[in-house]
Amino acid sequence: MSRLNILLVIEDNTFFVPDFLEKLVNVDPKVYSIKKVFLVKKIQKKQNINFYLIKNLFNLKLTELLKLFFKFLINKYLKIFKEKSLECILNKKNIDFMNIYLKLSNYLSEIKKCDPDLIINSSSLYFNEEVLTLPKLGCINRHSSILPAGGGFFPIFYGLIYDEPIGTSIHFMSKNIDKGEVIIQREIDKNKYNSIYKFYEKSFIDSAELIHKSLEIIYKKKNYIKYDNVKPSYRSFPTNDDWKIFRKKKYKWI
Repeated sequence: MSRLNILLVIEDNTFFVPDFLEKLVNVDPKVYSIKKVFLVKKIQKKQNINFYLIKNLFNLKLTELLKLFFKFLINKYLKIFKEKSLECILNKKNIDFMNIYLKLSNYLSEIKKCDPDLIINSSSLYFNEEVLTLPKLGCINRHSSILPAGGGFFPIFYGLIYDEPIGTSIHFMSKNIDKGEVIIQREIDKNKYNSIYKFYEKSFIDSAELIHKSLEIIYKKKNYIKYDNVKPSYRSFPTNDDWKIFRKKKYKWI
């Protein structure tokens, strides 16, 4: 069997994503190659975490706002002066990429040109059935929870306030969001961090290694590595009542 031909779909976000991509492409894989990358430059408002945060800045404390702004400036500096933008990372590895601004279904011809065995998704884009059936082996997604717990948006936020397991899952995608078969998971110890930012940072760090392992599992047809007896949950963005619970639990945003 030849190496798996991969199309990577990744959201261009200032936080966490550059380090995740750098770790992913710097692995020397024996079973796959990333043929092309779609850089997602635009997400619909109803799915856009940055838009949600801007609308809900009043839920953040002044110290959290200042720390978040400081992190943003550092990341911008790294992107500009240390060549840590997604484009720079991909150029260094000579990986072909294109920017996308529309629904993934608008790029069917480009996907067909890539002829991928698998599509890896790390974005908030919705994959319709036509996209899901294009790759020979399907589409897989990285998600910051121990599925089936924490489906939907902000899973770590909800995991903390509702005492659900926190971690990272790599799973097959289906027409029902975050409901596909889990390939591999890794839990994060809740006692290790006390802020949303640190938990997400850890999840993205773990994601590169877990994606690499998941592709080896698929290629070699090994057994999936997942947690049993996890209670399913699925939620949208947090409400003001959810934020009140978050504050009562004494967790921080950053």
